[in-house]
Amino acid sequence: MAPGRIELVATPIGNMADLSPRAREVLAGADIIAAEDTRHTANLLRQLGLQRPLVSLHDHNEAARRDELIAQVQQRGISVAVVSDAGTPLVSDPGYLLVQAALAAGIAVHAIPGPSAVLVALAVSGLAVDRFCFEGFLPARAGARREKLRALVREPRTMVFFEAPHRIVETLQDLQQELGPGRNACVARELTKAHESIYRGSIAALLQIAAQDANFARGEITLVVAGAEGIEAAPDDAFVTRALDLLSAELPPSRAAAVVAQLTGRRKADVYALTRRTGATDQSSEAEESMTSIPLKVISSMATRELLAELAVQYERDTQQPVATEAGGGVDVAKRISAGEAMDVVVLASTAIDKLIAEGRVLAGRVDLVQSGVAIAVPSGAAAPAIGTEEDVKAAVLAAATLSYSTGPSGVYLEKLFARWGILEQIRGRIMVPPPGVPVGSLVASGQVALGFQQLSELRNLDGITVLGPLPDSIQALTVFSGGTCASSTAPAAARALLQYMASPDVAVIKQRHGMAQPG
Repeated sequence: MAPGRIELVATPIGNMADLSPRAREVLAGADIIAAEDTRHTANLLRQLGLQRPLVSLHDHNEAARRDELIAQVQQRGISVAVVSDAGTPLVSDPGYLLVQAALAAGIAVHAIPGPSAVLVALAVSGLAVDRFCFEGFLPARAGARREKLRALVREPRTMVFFEAPHRIVETLQDLQQELGPGRNACVARELTKAHESIYRGSIAALLQIAAQDANFARGEITLVVAGAEGIEAAPDDAFVTRALDLLSAELPPSRAAAVVAQLTGRRKADVYALTRRTGATDQSSEAEESMTSIPLKVISSMATRELLAELAVQYERDTQQPVATEAGGGVDVAKRISAGEAMDVVVLASTAIDKLIAEGRVLAGRVDLVQSGVAIAVPSGAAAPAIGTEEDVKAAVLAAATLSYSTGPSGVYLEKLFARWGILEQIRGRIMVPPPGVPVGSLVASGQVALGFQQLSELRNLDGITVLGPLPDSIQALTVFSGGTCASSTAPAAARALLQYMASPDVAVIKQRHGMAQPG
């Protein structure tokens, strides 16, 4: 049996003629093609006159799919071609987890190079290309986006971003606020396509163009921003340690670390770690003692992912404690924690947290963070049924050609509600169960589902849907989402401090902005 392999195939970002002969050959010979969007890749294969087995590999299922694909490669010796919707896989697209697992298993990984929006945009930008960094998509939330840009103010390299067309003007406004109106940039839209447009100039000039050109905010966009000029090299550890030694003679170590961090631009947590290595520690604050320069790992269900991402940014800003968030299907997340995967904090429905506590995977003493109700959505442009009363909702469900709801607590509640109405068996054939980690809202946006039920926080800010509103009070079901410190955490004190922050009334306004509220 021939050894199996993983092949990363770059596909066109707009012009089909850019697909290399080698890429076509690999796609034609692949036993399986793992695609970010199987419908998109099926269309590509039709244009090439090819037919190959397709499986999905996207952000919401990669953690689960990787094990399945690795097993097939090892057991059957097959070749798996990995493609994204456009361009080079893994570059702000799925595939990293699969490659990581393949290399760990000793499986060969090859790359078939080709189109990349990052390199094309850089080449035509007119900005320096000798040194650059790719920052992917900026946060969708304005506050988190400005925080990210603030951290890049002193970045000397040319920066490349991907941006959604409906956010490009807001992003340029934030760039103007944080980096200044005179910083040069380039907005490259629809690269290699028939309507390719390249806009160059200062950020202020680009905003003026945006106000005059109706096409500016349409299509796929790559944003290139000039790096900061005249930035001196950051102080090294020897300089920081010497500064700490001098200040620690006059100040408590925690305060000395804060001052040095301000002077050098270092994270306070990193500077404080140096005080510990040099023996200068104090016991002035439990929060200081629980600080770690290693990011706390937080995993949650999809319902709270955007809220936790924003809270993590604010917590890091307030405390200099780095936090890394990850989200997936609630059932999948619970399984991963049950299997002993190393995490610091897990956030799920309270019933799931209680089960993990009973298993000994989460330390006793859950922390209730937010509660959220179920909302209803339809595809943008679709007729909007009335949902003001229980009877309205029942009629909308009966009339829907297809419907979907989550597999979590809200989904269990809805099945019971439909059974109480006596319509569950009547509609069962029209219910689409979402794959693990795939938001119901994305099924609605794609047109696969005519009526979707999900937590409001998961439906907010999704393109392609209209949120009709929450369920009527008479049939509304509130889910409490709670957090727990994982037994596998290597920094339980820091994890507890983060949980207390996320439960604090001080962040209630942020929760409301995400369609959630403090637990009642």
